Amino acid sequence: MIYLKKFNESNSTKKDEILKFCEENLGYLLDSGFGVIVVERADDLNIEFDRGDSKLFKWEDIMDDFVPFIELFDMKFGLKKLEPTSERDKFSKKCSILVETPKYAHRYRLQDLIDDNVSGLLNLEIETINFFTEK
Repeated sequence: MIYLKKFNESNSTKKDEILKFCEENLGYLLDSGFGVIVVERADDLNIEFDRGDSKLFKWEDIMDDFVPFIELFDMKFGLKKLEPTSERDKFSKKCSILVETPKYAHRYRLQDLIDDNVSGLLNLEIETINFFTEK
């Protein structure tokens, strides 16, 4: 009997909570063929958003649904700021969102997405969008 849990105890982890949150708040995009994967890393969780069928997509096609979602995500779980990966990045603002295209990875702050300050993404084909939160 010591192994039985009370009915009000939870077995869910933060990873499970994030997956459920994504399913509830990205329903339209998930129904359109997009997918979300949560990867546990050494000190954080990496949330990967992409087309489940490996097709590329455009920012313009998802921004109306993705921006409100990422704002809610930040309020509920908090976005982790990415550390600079090069000398050039040392002087830029700490970014939270990594948008990967076939050739480059672009870093953005949440506020850039909210303010539609993403001219570098327009007309680019995107492979995946990554964002991170603490474990």
